[in-house]
Amino acid sequence: MQCGDLNLDGQVNAADAALLRAQLAAAGSLTLQQSLSCDVISELRAPGLGPDPADLDGVCSLADADVMTRNGQSLPPGPTQACALGATTPCCQVHGGVGCNTPSVVSCVCAQRAQCCTVGWDAACTQLACAGSCGGVCPAGLSYCPTDCFNLANDPTNCGGCGHHCTNAHGSSACTSGTCNPSCTFGWQSCDGDLSNGCESNRTAGNACVAASSLGSLAGDAAGSVTRTGYADTWLSVQLAETNSTPFPHDLSARIELDSPASVNFDLDVVCLSCAGSPFTSSQPAGVPDLLYVHQTDSIVGNDSLELVIHVRYFSTSSLTACGLWTLTLTGDTGVPQGTSAITCSP
Repeated sequence: MQCGDLNLDGQVNAADAALLRAQLAAAGSLTLQQSLSCDVISELRAPGLGPDPADLDGVCSLADADVMTRNGQSLPPGPTQACALGATTPCCQVHGGVGCNTPSVVSCVCAQRAQCCTVGWDAACTQLACAGSCGGVCPAGLSYCPTDCFNLANDPTNCGGCGHHCTNAHGSSACTSGTCNPSCTFGWQSCDGDLSNGCESNRTAGNACVAASSLGSLAGDAAGSVTRTGYADTWLSVQLAETNSTPFPHDLSARIELDSPASVNFDLDVVCLSCAGSPFTSSQPAGVPDLLYVHQTDSIVGNDSLELVIHVRYFSTSSLTACGLWTLTLTGDTGVPQGTSAITCSP
């Protein structure tokens, strides 16, 4: 089908122009197919020039007959033509031109909404063509969403349903079997129950060496404990205090235990500031508690209290939705089990 082939003989020439002129002169009605084949938008007289003022926008006119005559005689300048049945744009895509690339759908749509073939192929035209009475033009496996056909199983802008977007500010987005399936940048997870917005929770929020949050004081020579829970990488400080003068002498000691949440691995670093020592580290695999001991021999004279800095350090996770909390427990006056190394300080 060519633009202007009103008599459907496969050519656009004076015969088509004569048919159009006769219909216009007699105020006769063109068939739907003839109307759709007519050049129904303003032709350009030549590149760079404006529309032909003799043409009537959206109407088969005598100017269209002139176009057909020039085309049949191969006379320059060749005008740019656009007819509904000659369009090449997919029917499920909104576009400024008229018609679309499936003639049977064009005929069906324009019989119900003429402006789709005289003004432009708007959202109402695509709705008729792809989800309404003229629908069914999306290929197998694709579904119509406003403007086009999409695979709802793997399209991140229409994942599982039209308009359901998969986004991710901290990683990449994907759609798998109709469900958003983000990949997170290191330290980020999805903990709000909504995978469509990606990875919004950061385990490494405290991963810079910032001022440590104080746990207060823990007796190193008397029973007692301090517990803290958290989600992210954290720095903490604690004083291991000498509080008990009897029995004498009485060494200071403490056990520092870190329990990571399921499917997440945090490691434990401890520095004795009073000793100006290097960090002691416990790096157990996920599911195994990290454990360090601190020991200070009672010097008999003076205060043997110690200042400790503890770093709960994020290492890895095997699940982007594993969002449990770590638990840090400091227990005083535990001694050090035989054969176990300890952070040993001198006052």
